[in-house]
Amino acid sequence: MSILHLFTALLILHFSTTVWSIEGRYIVKFKDLSKADSDVSRSGGKSERKIHKIKSSAVRLNSESFKKLRENPNVESIEIDQIRVPLAIETIPWGITKVQALDPIFDVANASQGVTVCIIDSGYQASHEDLQQISSGLLTGSIDPISGNWFEDSCGHGTHVAGTISAVKNGLGLVGVNRNGKLRLHIEKVFNGANCGWSYSSDLVAAVDRCLGKVRGTTQKLVINMSLGGIAPTAIEQDIFKLAQTEGAIVVAAAGNSGTPELNYPAGYSSVISVGAIDVLGQKASFSQFNNDVELTAPGVDVYSTSPFKPQSLSVGINQWAVRDITGSARIDVTAPIVSGDFCLTTNAAFIGKIVLCERGTNSFAEKASNVSRSGGVGVIIYNNISSIFDGVLSPSTSTIPVVSMSREDGLVALNFLNETGTLL
Repeated sequence: MSILHLFTALLILHFSTTVWSIEGRYIVKFKDLSKADSDVSRSGGKSERKIHKIKSSAVRLNSESFKKLRENPNVESIEIDQIRVPLAIETIPWGITKVQALDPIFDVANASQGVTVCIIDSGYQASHEDLQQISSGLLTGSIDPISGNWFEDSCGHGTHVAGTISAVKNGLGLVGVNRNGKLRLHIEKVFNGANCGWSYSSDLVAAVDRCLGKVRGTTQKLVINMSLGGIAPTAIEQDIFKLAQTEGAIVVAAAGNSGTPELNYPAGYSSVISVGAIDVLGQKASFSQFNNDVELTAPGVDVYSTSPFKPQSLSVGINQWAVRDITGSARIDVTAPIVSGDFCLTTNAAFIGKIVLCERGTNSFAEKASNVSRSGGVGVIIYNNISSIFDGVLSPSTSTIPVVSMSREDGLVALNFLNETGTLL
């Protein structure tokens, strides 16, 4: 028996013998989708999304409604609607050189002809001066009732990815791989909120379906880009990515940011190209997944890209210092007393309601942020352990409070203002 057949058999066994008692969101595949709404309603569940191409609905079920749907002859399968989260990367100009994107061929007017890139992420800040504009006629997207307007980006992740792909050569900011301003982009927004948050597997599938629909019946070639993932596969994702492959799309996803050999999904599907991350020396990034499924690697450490946010600062009275957002943290303003957490190695009751200064080193940015947040802190400033400011990423987690970096010089000065009220913008 093959691994696939064994896996399928185990799924069938699980489906037929397990009673799920936890209320949650599930993906239900129907034999006849036209009867889905009535079937779900009669079971006591609630439909939240429908994916027509693969005859599936995302529904809210409790144990009783799950049992009723499981026994419905119109239901082909039920599975948990898995969580998907954005996978942050840092992209700066050295990566453009690394992937040989400075070749003059990328500058010519027809370099992008016949290709549409669909970016599934947190949106696209269309007002950004270094990105292609809606007025170009080359930008499209979907307005989702859950995640909102595709042309806005509340957490910056999607705009960051978009800049790496196509920031234009206009004398401002930086350039992306395809910089001639002629690339067709379609934006699907599945993440929203100040810290990006998360979305469901069915939200991702619906986005992929809309990407496919955008070019279906045209001569356009489609590339789907996803810097996101989760730890468990779903059958509905596998179906949609097989369909994408059948329809000729090239589908690319981040391998994962946990720094382990475990598979991450959607990168782990055979129909999706899994991309790992390397640093400026060409070495594997410490956070990058490493397994036999990784087919390509690309720059992913200390890489600048476009952002929808203005430069941040910490101010205390008339004193002000530059700080820099750490990717994956919330973009909100806070005003609170400043305290020192040293390296912020543990939780501390003294952090409650405070902006905490943490020295870089010993533990990860994510661990520092988590310790402050779990203690009730409202903001984190990580000052460098060497000269100058730095770029950082909360990998593999995100934070609901702002986390920023600061130069060592400014951090040491800020330590003279402990217990004074500071404002982090």
